[in-house]
Amino acid sequence: MLYPINLEIKDMKITIIGGGDVAYRKCKNFLEFGKSIRVVSPEFIDNFELIKNDVELVYDVYKEEYIKDSFIVVAATNNKEINKNIGIYCRSFGKLVNVVDDIELSNYTVPSYVKRGDLLISISTGGKSPSLSSKIKKELEEKYDDSYEEYINILGEIRQKVIKNYKNIYPEASWQSFSIHPEHVSLLRPSHILPAPRTRTTVQPVPGSANQSVPN
Repeated sequence: MLYPINLEIKDMKITIIGGGDVAYRKCKNFLEFGKSIRVVSPEFIDNFELIKNDVELVYDVYKEEYIKDSFIVVAATNNKEINKNIGIYCRSFGKLVNVVDDIELSNYTVPSYVKRGDLLISISTGGKSPSLSSKIKKELEEKYDDSYEEYINILGEIRQKVIKNYKNIYPEASWQSFSIHPEHVSLLRPSHILPAPRTRTTVQPVPGSANQSVPN
């Protein structure tokens, strides 16, 4: 059974073995999250020229030395035996490994996802139906369009202001449960934002407290 988790990969060494379409797609995914990686292969498809300044391309066959200091490894060669050897090595040394042609040997997978700034929605069927994952992803992309990147930033700013204004009033409050009232959230969507005079925004109260309002 797969456990959903978000990883902070900033300080992790990541290596992809392979230079084909799948390896390129994996590279693009990591780059989208601001992570530079090393890719090892005797040859690369032309698309790698587009990202050569953002990744370390090593023109060589697979050797264990290339993944020895890596925490995350992707085995994406067109040789099933090499991929298997990479998977066994990584699992033996406590590394995260995604073997693209062997889900049983992998100890992590990367789900389909929709990313809008800090909004990240993942979709996975555990490898049982990639087509269903793709369908759901398209539906989510339409529902949560690019405007949600700014929308999330605005909600984050408002939440911090609410916490700052109320931290002395409710010192024991669980701020994780503090949220903006839904009717005001809908007005904050970027496409609806207009300059407005100073108002008061209703917030969802902490259990056991009365309704409160705070200045914008």
